[in-house]
Amino acid sequence: MPLNINVQQILLHMFNFVLLFGISYFLLYTPIKKFMDDRKKYYEDIDKEAKDNLKSAEDAKVLYENKLSLLDDEIAKKQNEAVTEAMNKRDEIIKHAKEEAADIIESARKTGEFERERNVLAAKQEIEAYVSKAAEEIVQKGDPYESFANAVKKEATND
Repeated sequence: MPLNINVQQILLHMFNFVLLFGISYFLLYTPIKKFMDDRKKYYEDIDKEAKDNLKSAEDAKVLYENKLSLLDDEIAKKQNEAVTEAMNKRDEIIKHAKEEAADIIESARKTGEFERERNVLAAKQEIEAYVSKAAEEIVQKGDPYESFANAVKKEATND
């Protein structure tokens, strides 16, 4: 053995190294590799689940935004219908008020005409009463021209 190298010792050390490497591989590397792979898979699953949740949340957001826009449109439509209905009701009330005002004016006009005719009739009756009273007095006292003429003659004779 040149240089004091024992081949048997080298082979034994190599066998020990391979044996240590194999045992370490099966006892340490494989479980650690499995643990790391499981951990990687766990975090990938969590990441995938988070992405799926985010996507479903975004889809739900889009859906709710669409529903909100539809509701806004429906609210605007209902509001327009309410305004239109209110305007129609207002027009109907104004029309009814105008009709009542026209009826009241017509009634007042008729009442005014009736009162005027009644007042004219009362005035005619009053005038007729005065005329008949005056005619009665004239008839009872005689002709006023005659009385006047007599009074003038009397005065002329007294002078």
